[in-house]
Amino acid sequence: MRLIEFAAMPALFSVKTPPKTSPMRIFVPETQNGTTTTNNKTPSPLTKRVPSPSPSPSNSRVKPTKGTPEKVTIDESSLDNPDLGPFLLKMARDTISSGDNPNKALDYAIRASNSFERCSGPGPSLELTMSLHVVAAIYCSLGRFEEAVPVLERSIEVPDIRNGSDHALAKFSGYMQLGDTYSTMGLLDRSVSSYESGLNTQIEALGDSDPRVAETCRYLAEAHVQAMQFDEAENLCKKILEIHKEHSAPASLEEAADRRLIALVYEAKGDYESALEHYVLASMVMIANGQDNEVASTDVSIGNIYMSLCRFDEAIFSYQKALTVFKATRGDNHLSVASVFIRLADLYYKIGKLRESKSYCENALRIYAKPVPGTTYEEIANGLTEISAIYEALNEHEEALNLLQKAMKLLGDTPVHRSTIAGIEAQMGVMFYMVGRYGEARCSFESAVAKLRASGESKSAFFGIVLNQMGLACVQLYRITEAIELFEEARRVLEQECGSCHLDTLGVYSNLAATYDAMGRFLWVEDAIEILEFILKVREEKLGTANPDVDDEKKRLAELLKEAGRVRNKKGKSLENLLDSNSQRMKKEVRKGRTHQPCAACKMLRRRCDSNCILAPYFPNDEIEKFASVHRVFGASNVIKMIQMVEETKREDAVKALVYEATARLRDPVYGSAGATFHLYKMVQELKLQLELIQNQAVELQEQRNQLLGVLMNFHLQNPVSPMSDPMFDSGDFSVDDGALAYDPVKFPLECDWIL
Repeated sequence: MRLIEFAAMPALFSVKTPPKTSPMRIFVPETQNGTTTTNNKTPSPLTKRVPSPSPSPSNSRVKPTKGTPEKVTIDESSLDNPDLGPFLLKMARDTISSGDNPNKALDYAIRASNSFERCSGPGPSLELTMSLHVVAAIYCSLGRFEEAVPVLERSIEVPDIRNGSDHALAKFSGYMQLGDTYSTMGLLDRSVSSYESGLNTQIEALGDSDPRVAETCRYLAEAHVQAMQFDEAENLCKKILEIHKEHSAPASLEEAADRRLIALVYEAKGDYESALEHYVLASMVMIANGQDNEVASTDVSIGNIYMSLCRFDEAIFSYQKALTVFKATRGDNHLSVASVFIRLADLYYKIGKLRESKSYCENALRIYAKPVPGTTYEEIANGLTEISAIYEALNEHEEALNLLQKAMKLLGDTPVHRSTIAGIEAQMGVMFYMVGRYGEARCSFESAVAKLRASGESKSAFFGIVLNQMGLACVQLYRITEAIELFEEARRVLEQECGSCHLDTLGVYSNLAATYDAMGRFLWVEDAIEILEFILKVREEKLGTANPDVDDEKKRLAELLKEAGRVRNKKGKSLENLLDSNSQRMKKEVRKGRTHQPCAACKMLRRRCDSNCILAPYFPNDEIEKFASVHRVFGASNVIKMIQMVEETKREDAVKALVYEATARLRDPVYGSAGATFHLYKMVQELKLQLELIQNQAVELQEQRNQLLGVLMNFHLQNPVSPMSDPMFDSGDFSVDDGALAYDPVKFPLECDWIL
């Protein structure tokens, strides 16, 4: 199992199937003096003693062999011989290693399991458990996953963890192998449940701080990410980092990999600052260990975060740095180069450079048209899906549809790709809807919904969004009753996953109210009015009364109330209550002739500003440009945290430092304030050189003056005359003093307005 990525998409998004998974391996115990041992490594984070094969998507396409298996004639009564089981397992191992008919190996393994079951005593048998694991692995290699599931469930029932760590290990292996099988079948919910049972078994045997538990937590966290269960994945990642802190060396590669995983989780949850922090820490560890390619991959992720934070210059710098490394180490036609092209295309679209965006898309398509050897169909399909989203944003819907259809053909109709194909079909449905092909849109959504139900994702927010889109298509086709059923199911799902005040849930409420209104019956209209009143209440609280969305909802509600002969069942809020929840304090301020003006921060963020706003004292109403610079570099939430960390008497200086740093960073994205400091340092050095030159000239002039005075003194002694009164030669007015010739370097007046 590998980490998944999330493709950006205007209306919907699709979950990608892991582009690469470890190849299918079948593990057969070797018999040595009556004991069974295994030598192979496992793709799952299991202990090395009990492996669990994880079928790959590429091998999941293998169809069951139709040929009749060649069976060895063995008398059923001989199965009672305790030496027959190990012998049959050895036969199965030899058959697999020789590449012969796998059905023959399956027959040997099944007979070995029967022999172990007959010869085992009253207690649980580890040999039987291991042979069942082998039978299940062969079933998976033949693509017969449904038959592997009951075998693995039987292998979990055999061992008893009270008999020691070996039995616990065997039970753990069975759970993990069952989870891998469910994952390959596209049943993510059952897969996650099996992994959780395996983790609990391992913790019971080893304790919750063992390093091997961290490996299993990582495996389970990746499964949660694939199922879009990000809160559970975050908790597991935090547990992994705690185990690393206790057992691993500082700045280990394992810790760096886990930081990338938790950063991915934070990115999916929208906590970009935390994600950026973990990506940077992981990158530093990989740089220290010379992992150039991994550093480049992390740079791409950092670029994604910068793009989400609208820090586009830094995002371009990260992408270009990764692109240089990928081209140097992997070649110009590698898929990693194409993936960076896609990221750059998305970035240039967001900043309005459409020509550059389309050019990068074309460069990526050229690489996908002639991929390097070893490229999988899944990787190409994922890339085509991402490019189609950009073409959709560029209003080139036909080209986007063609790319999505190519991606679906590459993936094929297999259980392991069920979720990915569902996402692609949902994307196609959105585009069909946008171009007015509502019938095709409904068919695409219907197919996506069926696949999501089959893969156990009928409780995800994505499933609710697809139901809502399908309902809209049904409305356009005048299938109102079907649309109501879809909207109601979408409402139940989104209320459970997102809450009743989430924007997606409110959108479904609005669609449902409009559909009730379209039915025209009295009861439906009453329901529509009730829903619209709730929507309007929430939107007024979240967006304010002057928001255009609120105005639209008010007009719709007013029309329905007029038709029903009713008035709105809601007390209007006064302006004072809308501006400040404490009406008494507001009245006092009004009496004093003062009104509260929103600060620059709240004005820019479009949020309510009260007297307790922590940013108001430092960003007045007329300094919105200053806050815009700080917000663009640090983010408003981070600015608030930094202000709260400082003593109240020093907060003003801290804000000035933040403004200086942000302004310098925007003018010099590479070096920031360090560049300004270096420039000032160079100016100081140049002034010091000038000071030394002036001082040397002053010393020379002093020597010339002394020589001239000596000559004049000799002349005066030889020819006595009246004393000289020329002020030019007055020693008191021609003295050389360092302070009079030059300023102190620190106090030298410099014109540095370019910094601020």
